[in-house]
Amino acid sequence: MMMLQMKILRGVGLIAMDNNFVTADSSDPYCDVYLNKVKLGRTPVISQTLNPIYGGPKSTFTFNVESSDEMIITIKIFDFDNLKDDDPMGEIKFNVRDLLLQIESGSGYPNVWIPVARVDGCEGEDDLGKLQVRLLRISKNRSFSYKEIEVPTNLSIGPKLKADGVKNSKSHIQEILSSARAPVTLHVYDVGHNENVRRINKITSATGSGGIFHGAIEIYGKEFSFGGSKRNYTGVFDCKPRQCPMHEYRESIYLGDCNLSRHQVLEIIKKMMPEWMAPTYDVLRKNCCFFSREFSIELGVGDIPSWVYSLANVGAKVDNMINHTDEKVKEAEERRRKRKEQDEEKKKQNEATYVNPAISEEKDAELDHRDQDMREISLDVIMAIRLQRALRFRKANRQLLQQESYHVKQTRKASVNDYDGCGFEINI
Repeated sequence: MMMLQMKILRGVGLIAMDNNFVTADSSDPYCDVYLNKVKLGRTPVISQTLNPIYGGPKSTFTFNVESSDEMIITIKIFDFDNLKDDDPMGEIKFNVRDLLLQIESGSGYPNVWIPVARVDGCEGEDDLGKLQVRLLRISKNRSFSYKEIEVPTNLSIGPKLKADGVKNSKSHIQEILSSARAPVTLHVYDVGHNENVRRINKITSATGSGGIFHGAIEIYGKEFSFGGSKRNYTGVFDCKPRQCPMHEYRESIYLGDCNLSRHQVLEIIKKMMPEWMAPTYDVLRKNCCFFSREFSIELGVGDIPSWVYSLANVGAKVDNMINHTDEKVKEAEERRRKRKEQDEEKKKQNEATYVNPAISEEKDAELDHRDQDMREISLDVIMAIRLQRALRFRKANRQLLQQESYHVKQTRKASVNDYDGCGFEINI
């Protein structure tokens, strides 16, 4: 008989089931967990997201199994709906023994991503997303001594513990810490050592709009965080809890017990180090608070309070809007530049074919003069032809008349000679 613990950490890229005007392209996912056909429990509903973050006690399921038993874990994902039946979003299945062997025979990294499979009634895209889960053997021996933990004076509980109804009192938190195997604590600092920053954070925190904070996670007596640099090495660093020399300590938030060994925690950090390189640091999108959030999720204690990173989120949105506006301005300027180039090209083409009106009139007058000359020449030719014809006609008539006159003379001469018979010539 062995005791196992299965924890659902988060989902990524789940399908959207809500298509109304309020929550378009979103879902309200939760998970039902079964060991063979026996239901172990249900996770909380995470509203209006396709990337739910679970973790915490309510997403942790403990059960006993025989080493020779064939055990199948089934996690069914649903979209919560107040007005109708909950819609299926897919499921994952795995053999307990096989997954445990995969995790324990590896490097020691305890978390596994499993793609979501389609089920009846589940419509949508081919890619249904994936879930990150963890399966561990549970040892009753605590690996960390409570005596080694120095409980901060300004200590409160995290969002997952608060959702589970844990009282936000120092005595109650100390009681929880006493039974924790590997407690995880978020330490929050005011950025730098500037009095103005502390004043701003005091005002923004009172209004619930966040502040300018540095975040770090304490686990096994060390505090881990993330910083930026131009040098190409990891930005993950560690220091003594609540003693980061670059910032002013503010408060601490207990997030829960991750129930991991030192080696498993170290493997999580090793995996994250190349993903959080110093040159990739971005004060609005990838800073120490987002590292603390990711580290907390990987440890299995859920999300950190949103007010720690909310101001950076707002800044990122504003920056995205500015960048979007800049891109639109650049596009408009590019369009204007192209239109100007086209107009100049058209102007050049028009200038190449352009005719000065004065020159055009001179050319027209010259053409008219040529036309007039051609018309006069044509008339002269026509008149010359007519005159030539007339002269030829008169000459022909004259010759004809001469021939006719000669013929008459001869005729008459012959007639007179015949008449008088005397041989006298009579001239007429």
